[in-house]
Amino acid sequence: GQLRQVVSFAAERNIRLILLINPIHARQTYLLSAAGLWPLYEQWKRDLSAVASTRPDLVSLWDFSGVSACTAEPMPPEDDPAISMRWFRESSHFRRVLGDQVLDRIFGRPVDGSCPGLGGPLEPADVAATLARQRQALGRWVKEHPEDAAEIDELARRYGRR
Repeated sequence: GQLRQVVSFAAERNIRLILLINPIHARQTYLLSAAGLWPLYEQWKRDLSAVASTRPDLVSLWDFSGVSACTAEPMPPEDDPAISMRWFRESSHFRRVLGDQVLDRIFGRPVDGSCPGLGGPLEPADVAATLARQRQALGRWVKEHPEDAAEIDELARRYGRR
């Protein structure tokens, strides 16, 4: 409801809105699944897309939350604080360099190819296909990172979310 009000406000004033779902690390993405929140997360994206589509002339929605080369960046070992990641500070907060990649895509600036698969527009006609691709990418990440997935699964079990 509040987003609809924002869209109406923008439409009354001819303001262009660019909505984005920010990049999150694959571990955070899997955490949503392990906690049983994946269906709700997908519905939220469908709902955002539906609201954005009411004024396609003024509102665009971009989704950068899927698993990609950058969002699947390996986490450094806990016992070595000297190692840092290129794209993320930790699993919840991305660095400026990744934010610049997002902005380059949104504003149509040339991208350097260092972050393949990093998001794009999320439109009603493509929501189902985009969500299916995101589920598949997450499934691949889980298979390629069984230790990470097991750690997250254990946390979900411990806190009664699995």
